[in-house]
Amino acid sequence: KNNQKISEEEKLILMAQADRKNFQPLYEKYFDKIYWFILKRTGNESLSGDICQQVFFQAMVHLKKYKFKGFPFSSWLYRIALNEVNQYY
Repeated sequence: KNNQKISEEEKLILMAQADRKNFQPLYEKYFDKIYWFILKRTGNESLSGDICQQVFFQAMVHLKKYKFKGFPFSSWLYRIALNEVNQYY
């Protein structure tokens, strides 16, 4: 990027895109937010945990396709979470 400072989030994403082993910091940063987002929709803790794991699995698998478009990474995760919840129901 031309002289723009790269954010801490972008660094984490680029590192994880380069090597899946670097996905853990993203998981730790967003797990709670995504879990509560899912729990609000399901009302079931164990189901929410299962769906949340699926969300992060999908995110890890598809991370190479993620593009920076000015939206926070979390909005991408929330979209995956919503898709997973909808698929469940």
